[in-house]
Amino acid sequence: MECPKAIATDFDFTIARHIGGFEYLYELFTARGVPRDMVVELAGKLSDERGFSIERLIPIVKRELGMRRFWQRLPREGSIVKEFYAATEKHVAAYPGVIDCMRAWRALQIPVHIVTRGEPSYQKFKVDNIVKPPYDFIHVIEPPARKSDALRAMIARYGTPILFVDDRRRFELDEVRDRFSEVEVITVHILRPDDPYGDGPSRYPHHEIHSFEEVLPKFFK
Repeated sequence: MECPKAIATDFDFTIARHIGGFEYLYELFTARGVPRDMVVELAGKLSDERGFSIERLIPIVKRELGMRRFWQRLPREGSIVKEFYAATEKHVAAYPGVIDCMRAWRALQIPVHIVTRGEPSYQKFKVDNIVKPPYDFIHVIEPPARKSDALRAMIARYGTPILFVDDRRRFELDEVRDRFSEVEVITVHILRPDDPYGDGPSRYPHHEIHSFEEVLPKFFK
């Protein structure tokens, strides 16, 4: 296997964890009488189809409940947004060892790009205001764009292969393998014990790691 020219890594549940999962989000609504199952379903669908942000979720919940019922239960929309960002700062944190590993990669002059799916301002808030990992560039992918689009740009800039680390095998890594060979992109599934997605078996084989500490000895020999 040729030594990678650059590293691309996902953010949520790859670089950073959400302590307690997404309960801090759901509780903002359930505390105001909105059914938890509804919030879980709508937030998940929004994340996959458009990219999540609290500002995008609130109007969707409004439509689902009906405007009158929503305003009875959630009379102060601005307070929900404020509470959400405060809760995010408390519940989003880097996994142990991640920041040191990313510093080590860059010290070896390995380009490090964060490739994350979602709404740009919310994703950049988590990356730059809370976790603050060292990186060279961030790509925020809004559906229907795919992470493979960012990897294609990295290949054009650095050459092949690119090492891509993500926690979602079927949803993200398989999509990349549909578009690139192993010679072009080395796909790596990171196994996080608190990963909430459980997206099932993949259609392709991917390398597996349990922590960022495994990247240098396994792929940069």
